[in-house]
Amino acid sequence: MKKNILIAAVMFFALSVAAFAQATFTVGSVPESTVACCGQTERTGDVSFTTVYGSPLSVTGTITVTYPVAITNTAGPTGIQIRVPAGWPIPALPTINSLVPTVNPTQVVIQVPMNIPAGWSFRLTGVRVDVSSQFSGSINATASSTYNLLTAGETGFKVIENIAQPLVYVAPTGVTVNSVTGAITGTSAPKAYFKVREGFLDAFGKTAADEPTQNLAKMIRIKLSTIPAGVTLTFPATVVIPAQDLAPAGMFTRATSAGALAATAVSVTSADNPVVLYYIVSASTNPAGALETFSAEINVSVSSAALPLSGGTITATAHIAPIDTNTPKTLIPRYADAVECETAPATLVTISGGSTTLLIPYAQTADIWDTGVAIANTTKDPGTAMSITGARVQSGTITFYLYKQADGTLLTYTTQAGSPGSGLDAAGKLPSGQLYTVMLSQIVTAAGGPADGSFSGYVFVVANFTNAHGEFFVYDSNPITFVHGALMLVVTSDRSGGMEALNN
Repeated sequence: MKKNILIAAVMFFALSVAAFAQATFTVGSVPESTVACCGQTERTGDVSFTTVYGSPLSVTGTITVTYPVAITNTAGPTGIQIRVPAGWPIPALPTINSLVPTVNPTQVVIQVPMNIPAGWSFRLTGVRVDVSSQFSGSINATASSTYNLLTAGETGFKVIENIAQPLVYVAPTGVTVNSVTGAITGTSAPKAYFKVREGFLDAFGKTAADEPTQNLAKMIRIKLSTIPAGVTLTFPATVVIPAQDLAPAGMFTRATSAGALAATAVSVTSADNPVVLYYIVSASTNPAGALETFSAEINVSVSSAALPLSGGTITATAHIAPIDTNTPKTLIPRYADAVECETAPATLVTISGGSTTLLIPYAQTADIWDTGVAIANTTKDPGTAMSITGARVQSGTITFYLYKQADGTLLTYTTQAGSPGSGLDAAGKLPSGQLYTVMLSQIVTAAGGPADGSFSGYVFVVANFTNAHGEFFVYDSNPITFVHGALMLVVTSDRSGGMEALNN
C-alpha cells in the first residue's frame, strides 16, 4: 500500500513539474498597411511567436490564431506557412496542424514542438482573408495557447491596418462626336484617355512571379455604358505605367476574363459586352509616396453608314479584378463584384450637335389669348436641286422651356408618346419632312402648369434634330379678332457674352 502511495506521489510530482515547465511566448505582428475593399483573398501581416528569455523549454502544444473573417487560402509551399530562422536549434519544426472549421475557416492551429529554447521564434505567414463585406476599418486577430503560455496583453493584435478603395477616379480626356456629321473633336481627338489612379501604394499589385501566394496577377476591369450603334472604341493591347523617380516602368496587357493574356488591341461596339480587362505583367516598385496612374489610350471611330447617331454619352467605370466565377473559387487574388469598389463614371465620349434651338420671345395663353406653335423638320429637302448640300435625314423629340413673365420660373416639357398636337410619330418624335402643330396652352398643361394652360413669357424650343424652323401665332380666341405671327428665332451655339445675332 505504501509503495503504491509512493508511486502515485512520484507521478503527481512529475506531472506537476511538467505542468509548470511551460514556455512563455511573446506575440508580435507586422500588419499589412492597406488592402483593397471587396478583396476576397487579401494578404494579412505576419504573426511571430518568440520564447521569453528565462522561461523553460517549450512543451508540446498548440497555438491558435483566430481571424474575424474567413481565411481563403490553404497551407502549403505557396500558401500559409510557418517559417523559422536559420540555425533552428531543434530537429522538430512548428507546423500547421489544421484550419478550423474546414469550410470557411477562421482559425489556424499551429503545432508547437517541445524543447524550443528561450530567445527563438517562429512566424505565421501567407494568410489571406475575405474582407469583401468591409469597406473601411482594420482587421484584428487573436491568439490562444494550450500547454504553453502567451504573454499577457499580447493575445490581440492587428494584421491589417486599413481597408480602402484600390482605384480612384481621375478626370479622363474625352472627345465629342457630332451626331450628324460624325466629326470627332477634342484636345486629343480621335483618342480618349481613361485614367484611374492607385488608391494606396501598390494597389495595382504584383504578378504571380513576384508574389508566390498568388496564382494570378491583379487586373483592372473597365466597364462601359451602352455604346450607340455606329461608334467603335478600340482599346490598346498594352498600357505602360511610366517610370517614376528611377523606379522601373510597369505594364498592363489586355486579358481575358479568366486572366489569360490577350495581347492585342480590341474594338468594342454596341453589339459587344462592353467590358475590357487589363492584367499586370510587370510591376513598378512604387517609389515612396508615388501613386501610379493607369491611362489607356482609346481610339474612337464612327461609321458614316450609321449617321445620324443617337445623342448621349459613353462612360466607363473601373473595378479591381479578377471577379472569380468558378465553383469552388480558385483565383488568388479575387474580388467581389460590388459597386462600392467601382470608380465614379468617367465620360469618354459625348455625342451632341444634332439639335436646333429656337426662341419664341413672347408667348401668351392667359384669358382669351393663346399661342399657336408650328415646327418644321426640314431635314428632308431637294438638296442638289437647290444647288446646295442637302441636310441629313433625322427625327427627334422636341423640348419646350417656358419662362414665366411674372417671376422667371421654369416649366419644361419633352414630347413623348401621347403628346398633344399633331404631326409627331408614336414615340413623340417629329419625322423628317413633317410639321408639328400645337397650342402652347396644351404644352403648359402637359408640363404640369395651371390646368387652364395660362402662361405669359418667353419660350426656348430645342428640337433634337438639325435644320428645325418654326413659327408662332399669338391670337385672341373669342372671337378671333387679332392675330400676330412671327418666325421663331434660331439661337446661335454660343450665348456666353456680347451681342447676339439671331437668325430666322
